[in-house]
Amino acid sequence: VVNIWTYDPDGELRLTIMATLAQDESRKTSLRVKAGQRASMEKGVYFQNGSVMGYDFDKTTRKLTINEEQADTVRLIFDLYNSGLGVRKIQWELEKAGRKTATGKTLWSCAVISRILKNKLYCGYLVWYKQCVPDFLEQKKIYNHGQKEQFEVLGDHTPIVTLEEWEQVQARMESRKS
Repeated sequence: VVNIWTYDPDGELRLTIMATLAQDESRKTSLRVKAGQRASMEKGVYFQNGSVMGYDFDKTTRKLTINEEQADTVRLIFDLYNSGLGVRKIQWELEKAGRKTATGKTLWSCAVISRILKNKLYCGYLVWYKQCVPDFLEQKKIYNHGQKEQFEVLGDHTPIVTLEEWEQVQARMESRKS
């Protein structure tokens, strides 16, 4: 603890210097954390919160294991989309069948279904930097639209769908856009 009297002529200068040093230390800590995360990412280590439909996350081993009940729902979503159903009709089918979301609810949203269909995790890959924090001081997470390079690695988790099924869904989504 440093006692700085702001009434002194040099008190404000001392306070400014200490604030600058603290900010620089925060920047260095941010760089170290990002470097550690990048090393983990390159090794294929999953370190998100683990709330992914179809998988259970073991915090001690940091591994994803298939939750068979949820994985069946994920497979159904992919199958229904590849058979020609749209996201809204898939929502109705899931609700009619009483399928549960990752949080245990029976009401589905189109956004959740769309995120499942776009997530490459389901075919065995981990994609990093879908979102990024451009400013270490503000710590506001934004969607990455080219601010930072995304990269993907083959994860060590068991895929729920094949890469071919996932790519087929992506092609169908792209064709529906146009």
